[in-house]
Amino acid sequence: MGDWRKESLTKLTTRKSWKKNCCCCLRIRGIRSGSEKPGESEKSIPGPIIFEDLTPFYVKLVECRTVLLSDFIAQKRDGATLWVHRKFADRAFVDLLTHVERWFDDPKCQIIKDEKKTKVGRLAVKIGDQAHPFYLKQFNAFSLRYRLFSLFASSRAFGSLRGATILRGAGIPTVTPVAAVEYRACGALTKSFFISEEIAEGKTTDAYWNRELRPLRGREGAERRRRFLRDLAQLFRSLHGQHVYHDDLKDANILAAKDDSASSVIFFLLDFDRVRRCSRLSKRRRLKNLVQLYRTLGCYMRRPEKLYFLKSYLGSAFSDRIIRRRLISKVLRQTRRVEGIKARQAAEARASVN
Repeated sequence: MGDWRKESLTKLTTRKSWKKNCCCCLRIRGIRSGSEKPGESEKSIPGPIIFEDLTPFYVKLVECRTVLLSDFIAQKRDGATLWVHRKFADRAFVDLLTHVERWFDDPKCQIIKDEKKTKVGRLAVKIGDQAHPFYLKQFNAFSLRYRLFSLFASSRAFGSLRGATILRGAGIPTVTPVAAVEYRACGALTKSFFISEEIAEGKTTDAYWNRELRPLRGREGAERRRRFLRDLAQLFRSLHGQHVYHDDLKDANILAAKDDSASSVIFFLLDFDRVRRCSRLSKRRRLKNLVQLYRTLGCYMRRPEKLYFLKSYLGSAFSDRIIRRRLISKVLRQTRRVEGIKARQAAEARASVN
């Protein structure tokens, strides 16, 4: 029947393996359980202590995280945990990261987005003798449920570093991740920040399509639009072919920049804190990505252009009429469903305000 342990205080029966796993989760978040003496639990987690000023429980978690991020250096300063790219590991810059929330108060900081959950700003920061334009994204842990869940999960800022590593391992271009900063109180996340480098002359796909491609006329304009759609479809094929899932592939999360060496476009993915590599990418998730692009960039495209994107995405399977019509039907049906949900949510929000 297994190994069981009775708790005299609560009069409950708890499986010993479950209790051990729960205590381990608390330890790696810096929370001691019971009358545990300092230094005892660190023996259960292999590996050396990498920072002298950290508690051994939380250090182990930091060390396990940095195994997959060889390009980043982990540090702990003034209650903040930092992961900094080796390229930007300047002492003065790291000192600025310890109080990164003050960047938003800088008069030169351009606020791009300011919402309840996230805040985004752009600021040029001097490292050495060179100024680097950075984008700073703040993730707020505003709900009690989210803070409790954060005891057993990493922050969205660290998730962005992990997502960038997954995408680059798959050969997918992304913006250069610079650093991630997270603040915790008693192991619970309070806020986190993600810093990335700006893409020179990069535009979101909707802006690039409307400003650079739609005004073009004639055969050359049609060919450039087709090349753009073909490259964009290849990006989706590459992601799905390697079982990499991006949770929000709308037009605003895909940057387009001109390739200097060729008359083509390079795409860079943004907002990759929920990127994951799956053992098998389901049809539902593939369809969700197609619907996300159809609902955003598809609003500016004509019917032949949408079909050309679908043809480039499906490849030889596009010639099969049944497959083609079935996929188009699913995209349209799912789009109507999502639009209906969004409309109801907007109506409920207006009703609550009134």
